[in-house]
Amino acid sequence: MGSISIFPGWWLELQQERAKIGPAISKLMAATLDRREVKRFERALSSMAYALQMFACEAVHHPTVRSDVPLTATDLMLPGHMAIAYADAHPGGGLNTITIYGAELYDLAQSYRDFPSDAQEAILRDTAIDLRLGLRRRVRGEVAHGWLSRLAALALRDDQAEMLGGQDDGMPVLAMLGDTRDRGGKPSFAIRTLLTTVPWPPRAQDPLAACA
Repeated sequence: MGSISIFPGWWLELQQERAKIGPAISKLMAATLDRREVKRFERALSSMAYALQMFACEAVHHPTVRSDVPLTATDLMLPGHMAIAYADAHPGGGLNTITIYGAELYDLAQSYRDFPSDAQEAILRDTAIDLRLGLRRRVRGEVAHGWLSRLAALALRDDQAEMLGGQDDGMPVLAMLGDTRDRGGKPSFAIRTLLTTVPWPPRAQDPLAACA
């Protein structure tokens, strides 16, 4: 005998649609890599798909929002918001997804533009390592949010930064793959980014109405 869901059928169908976001973006990301990089980031690509799937489907609690069904992070995204997803190829993990205003990320990226390139690279690498180790220690959410925001700001290319705020036809997603593993006993770091826009995931309710 099959199990009986306590949630309405329309919500279950909505969840099925939202679950497609993670694999779709991971596939887009893989298409930007060459064969060698696909092998290098294979673990991270799989983690990326999972992270975005959880972002789109996992229920979150918000004290000021009323709803008859569980809401996810995508239900609570407001105009100007974007998603940032990061996955590390390191076996120790390093996986996180956050929501941030595109304008806020742009301003943060600009604040690093005058840093020497070697300083930017060092901060980028150290931030990725801090994020991986911090997530294993289950640091507070706001700490991880700060690290991932900084990582995104430093990894964002100039052409990507100029695109922020101009993507009104869907949900902007900055997907990032990192690799903080040592190679041959020597520290090695790499990061790849993809800024894309996906159709807004189906929503359980309008986020502005939910907060009313």
